Amino acid sequence: MLNQVHLCFFNLVETRTTPNMKSLRVFQCVLQSSVRRASSGKNLGVVPNKEGYKKLQKKQEVMCLQDGLLVWQKSFGVFDGLLRYLTYGMLTVGTGIVVMRTFEMSFPAKKE
Repeated sequence: MLNQVHLCFFNLVETRTTPNMKSLRVFQCVLQSSVRRASSGKNLGVVPNKEGYKKLQKKQEVMCLQDGLLVWQKSFGVFDGLLRYLTYGMLTVGTGIVVMRTFEMSFPAKKE
């Protein structure tokens, strides 16, 4: 790791570049070394072993299956369907109100 950084800075000193290019190369060298360090292949975290997390993982696996269904078509029971149809109903009512108000403003009632 240290040799890679030294080699990177050695190449930086040898090349003839403008000061802006040198700062860009320094940033590139630091970025490359940090990426190499971060992708070392070590297991850096612990996966929780709780029931709720396992349930979430199972739900994620179902959502990621390539079965030809879209995400909103993969429901998890009656509650999801109820929420979906409630949303459809609210959208329909809201659209109706917008159309009605637009019509009322476009053609106001005549005053006598």
